[in-house]
Formats: sequence, structure tokens, C-alpha cells
Amino acid sequence: MKRSQTYSQDFKEKLIKEYQETGSLYVVAKNHSVPVTTLRQLIFL
Repeated sequence: MKRSQTYSQDFKEKLIKEYQETGSLYVVAKNHSVPVTTLRQLIFL
């Protein structure tokens, strides 16, 4: 089973800021090689 990736707080904030600027989960996820589901959890939870 694959181990979970741990992201730094700075990286999380960068992803959230980029999402707010672009409005697209898919673009941000693809640019940073982060699963869309992970990004969605960071932003909406």
C-alpha cells in the first residue's frame, strides 16, 4: 500500500492561494502533481 504524502503548511497555503487565483482545482492539482481529492480536502475542509 502506498504511503500518504505529507505536505508542508507553506505548500498547502500556496495551493490554496493558487486555487483562489485560478478558480480551478484541476489546473492547480496538475501543476503541482497533487491528487484533486487531496486538494479538494485542503480547500473545502
